[in-house]
Amino acid sequence: MSCRPQDQPLKEWIPYRDEYLSELLRLEGRGDVEKDECPWCGEPSEDEDGEHVSFYRCMQCFGEDLMCKACCVKQHEANPLHVIEKWNGYFFEEVSLKSLGLVVYLGSHKCREVCNQPRMLGSFTVIHVNGLHDICLAYCNCDKFRAGEWRQQLMRRQWYPATHIDPRTCATFEVLNHFHIMTLQGKVNAYDYYNGLEKLRNNANLKKTKDRFKAFTRVMRQWRHLKMLKRAGRGNDATRPVEATTNGELGIPCIACPRVGVNLPPNWQDAALAEKYKYFLFLAIDACFRLKRRMVSSEARDPALGSGWSYIVTTPPHGNL
Repeated sequence: MSCRPQDQPLKEWIPYRDEYLSELLRLEGRGDVEKDECPWCGEPSEDEDGEHVSFYRCMQCFGEDLMCKACCVKQHEANPLHVIEKWNGYFFEEVSLKSLGLVVYLGSHKCREVCNQPRMLGSFTVIHVNGLHDICLAYCNCDKFRAGEWRQQLMRRQWYPATHIDPRTCATFEVLNHFHIMTLQGKVNAYDYYNGLEKLRNNANLKKTKDRFKAFTRVMRQWRHLKMLKRAGRGNDATRPVEATTNGELGIPCIACPRVGVNLPPNWQDAALAEKYKYFLFLAIDACFRLKRRMVSSEARDPALGSGWSYIVTTPPHGNL
């Protein structure tokens, strides 16, 4: 039986399996690292007892260098959501940047200048594409550089707050965009996606994680709503606030449906009988083409963010029918 051309690369790879497997196992250890000094600062990195050397590595940064605790924190001041592992003498185990002493400062202070009266949060949850992170966060509380409200400080770092009052949880813009594409392309639901984020770094469920599923779904709904407003140009109209959006303004008209003054010729009504079909409006209905599913909830439990603004009719008076 002849081999198809597209199967040849896979067949040729088989003799290299041992090499690939060895490289995977190599990453479980220290690799070629032999010296005890940190390559960044040249200082030895000892544990609390000073008995043996402990090195740290980042799973997101490019390269295989192991660094000391101080350099690891310094290198990740701008990347607080990277995953860090520590060599304990036998194997690598995951540690948080929070446990190493990293504090994420918000606000608009320049360089290494920090707020002189920050609002410190010892536990703040961030939902990111590489899992859930528990970090130490510091809001700017002096307003020296007009840092804004706490929710605004998060938004300006592309972190979406789960609530507008004293937020303790947020989702990064990156994870919101990623989930949005996955729902459109892969039909992934929010429950499976969120559980996948939890299992990325806690697949055996050995560590206790905070349940932020409801916060994630609430943020995602707001995110989609804001994206719809942005695409419709509602953020660029200084004369009308969002509340002034009219019914159907956010909807995108079908470019194929005939519309007078848009895609119909001036004399379309005088077309010959054999040509009139070109200007017909075809509508169809199936078993799901109705609003009965809106009866499973209520406005109090599930408030509409833009009733009637796009494709669904307004709740009153149509919701009473």
